[in-house]
Amino acid sequence: MEIQPTTPAARRTVAASLLLGLLADLLLRSLPWGVNAALWMLGFAAVALTARGSARGPLVVAALFAMVFAWRSSPTLLVLCGVAVFVAVSVALLERPGRSGLAPYALAAFATVAGSGLGSALALPAAARGAPGPRAAWRPIRVAVVGSLLATPFLLAFGGLFATADPVFSHAVRDVVLSVDQAAEHGAFVVMAAWLAGGALVALRWERLGPDLGVPSPRRGGGEILVALLLVDLLFAAFLLVQARALLGGREFVEATIGLSYAEYARRGFFQLVASAAIALPVLLAADWAMPPGTPRRRRWVLLAGALTLMVLAVLVSAARRMALYVEVYGLTELRLTISAFMVWLAVTGVVFAATVLRGSRERFAFASLSAAGALLAGLVILNPDAAIVRFNADRTSSSSPGFDVRYALSLGADAVPALLEVLPRLERERRCSAAGGLLANWAEKSPPDWRTWNAGRERAHRRVAASRDDLEATVLSCPEGALPLRYRP
Repeated sequence: MEIQPTTPAARRTVAASLLLGLLADLLLRSLPWGVNAALWMLGFAAVALTARGSARGPLVVAALFAMVFAWRSSPTLLVLCGVAVFVAVSVALLERPGRSGLAPYALAAFATVAGSGLGSALALPAAARGAPGPRAAWRPIRVAVVGSLLATPFLLAFGGLFATADPVFSHAVRDVVLSVDQAAEHGAFVVMAAWLAGGALVALRWERLGPDLGVPSPRRGGGEILVALLLVDLLFAAFLLVQARALLGGREFVEATIGLSYAEYARRGFFQLVASAAIALPVLLAADWAMPPGTPRRRRWVLLAGALTLMVLAVLVSAARRMALYVEVYGLTELRLTISAFMVWLAVTGVVFAATVLRGSRERFAFASLSAAGALLAGLVILNPDAAIVRFNADRTSSSSPGFDVRYALSLGADAVPALLEVLPRLERERRCSAAGGLLANWAEKSPPDWRTWNAGRERAHRRVAASRDDLEATVLSCPEGALPLRYRP
C-alpha cells in the first residue's frame, strides 16, 4: 500500500482539509445537528470523489445516509446512520468490495480510523516539499515567538496597572480578551476538524486494498474443528427440542413447569437467544477459515455447518416469537424495534452465509451481509420507527395489556409528533389530557431560528402542533389539574 502522498496531492489535501475545517466551524458548532451535518458530509463526499475518482458508489451511499440528519430526528436512527457513513467511507478503500473477504474489510475500517488520526501528519510534510529552505521559512516565526515571550511579563504588568487605573480601558481589555478567547475556540475547532477530514482524505488517496488480502488458513486441525462443531450442533439441537416442547405446551406448560408468567418467560430468554445467534455466526466463519480446503473433512464440515446455520435460524424464529409475545403484552419500544431489526439482519446474514461461504464463495459474504444491513437501515429510515411505535401502541386492544404510555410517546421526539396527534382522539381522557399538554409544552414554541440546525422532523412537529393548537388547548382546558404535565400550565 502506498502511504506517503505525493507533493501535489498532499497540497491539494491540505487545502481541501482547511476548507472542510472552516466549513465545519461554520456549520457543525450549532446543535442539535440537522441540515448542517448533511451539508458538511456532502462537502466531504464531493472532495473525496475528486480524490478517489471511480470510488463513487460507497461515497454516494455515505452522503445519502448523512442526509438523514436533515430528515429524521431519532437519536438511535442517527447513530446508526453515522455508523453507516463510517462503514461506507471504509468500503471506499477497497478495490473490489463485492469480491473482498472479511480481512480487507477489517483492514479498511482500521485504515479509516488510523488515517483520520494520523493521515494529516503525512500530508503536511509532503505538502512542504519544495518550499523555501527551513531556515528562511522559520526565521520570521522564530523572531515573532521569541519577541512575544520577552514582552509577555511587561504586557501583563503594564496592562494590569492601566486596567486598574481606568475602568474604560479595563472594559476594552475585557472585550479584547473575550474576542481572543472566542477566536482561539473557533481556531481550535477548525484545526481539529481539518485534521480529521484531511486524515480521512489521505486514507482515501492510498492505494486501494485488493480482494486477495487474507490470512492463510492452517493446514491441520480439521478433525478437532469437526468434533467441536458437532458438540455445538448437539447442544443447539437439544435446546430446540426443549423449545419445541415449551412452545407447543403454551402458557399452561410454562407456568406450571417453571413458575413464571408467559410474558416473563419470553422476556427472560429473548436476549440470550439473540446473543447465541449473534455469536454462532462468527464462530462458523472462524471454523471456515480454519478448515483446510479441498479435503473430505471439509465436506463433513459443510454438513455440520449447514445444520448449525439452520438451527441458528430456528433459534432466531424462537426469539422472534418471544419478542412478539412480549410486545403484545407490554407494547413496542425503540429498543425492541431495533433489536427486532437486528434479528432480521442476523437471519438474512445466516442465509447469506449458506449461499456464499458454504458454497465456497467466502469472498462474497462480507459485501452481501453489509449490503443487507444498509438496506435494512434504509428501510427503518423510510418507516420512521418513532411514528410506527406510537401507532402500534395506540392500536393494541388486548385487555391484558397496559394502557398507552403517553410519557414514553412524548419522549420519542419530533418524528413521533404527527402520529401522536393522529391517535390523540382515541386515547382515554386522562391520557389525552397528558398528551395534549406535553405536545404544547414541547412543540408549541420554536427555539430561536438557526438554519444550520434545521431538520424536517422537528419542523414538521412544530408545524403540526401549531396547526392543532386550538384543539390541543381546548383539550387541556377541559382537563383536571392532575392530568397535565408539570411543564405545561394553561
